[in-house]
Amino acid sequence: MNTVIRAAVAADFARLAEIGAEGDATGIDPHYLGFIARAGRLLVAADDRDVVAFGGMVPAGGVAMVTDMFVAAECRGHGVGGALLERLLAGHDHRMTFSSQHPAALPAYRRVGMQPRWRLLYLSGAATGAGTGLQRGTWRGDRPELVEHYSLGGAVVCEHAVVRVTEEYATVERLQHTDAPQVMAQVLAALPEGLVVRACVPEPHPLAPWLLANGFAISDHDLFCASPRVEFPADVACVHAGLA
Repeated sequence: MNTVIRAAVAADFARLAEIGAEGDATGIDPHYLGFIARAGRLLVAADDRDVVAFGGMVPAGGVAMVTDMFVAAECRGHGVGGALLERLLAGHDHRMTFSSQHPAALPAYRRVGMQPRWRLLYLSGAATGAGTGLQRGTWRGDRPELVEHYSLGGAVVCEHAVVRVTEEYATVERLQHTDAPQVMAQVLAALPEGLVVRACVPEPHPLAPWLLANGFAISDHDLFCASPRVEFPADVACVHAGLA
């Protein structure tokens, strides 16, 4: 299959959302893609007719984080995804990603030196509070550029948690603290009682059993994959599955 790999441009974004939707990915919008393009690398593979695949990578604490890797259904099995991964990760020996359960994903990540280690749990439960509101504050964790991206997308930034709230649900995009259950309890108490709350939590983190003991349930999971000597920050309890 003859394709050319190049940097993505804004005119590609609608097509990238289509390809992502084929892989059951949501949230691939211009705001998300624009952040990846600015903060790291957003590459596409195109034939003489159209874009057929794309991949993204952002730096996360000195580690190259693969954010996305999608190939159009009719073009799978021709080595396009592998070629994109090689280009995305060129120059970065320390690598990680949250792999989906698609059968082609893990073999591709293994080929570039990333091995699966533990599950990232998609958890959902209910808020417990009276809706007094989240206490905004100055973010005290790492990845300030990522937190700014969430803020520009409408999320509420607190000292130790970043939460996107809609009428239907709240998503804890990032939570970073040595006592994550205490911070999560504060978040749940600040939101309206019964509002659905969603969070992606590393299974080894103490927050995972705490949430499960407090009525949260697992709806899905990804797999954390990383190259040797890459360790996920122990104080990061909630992440975005794509951006970490």
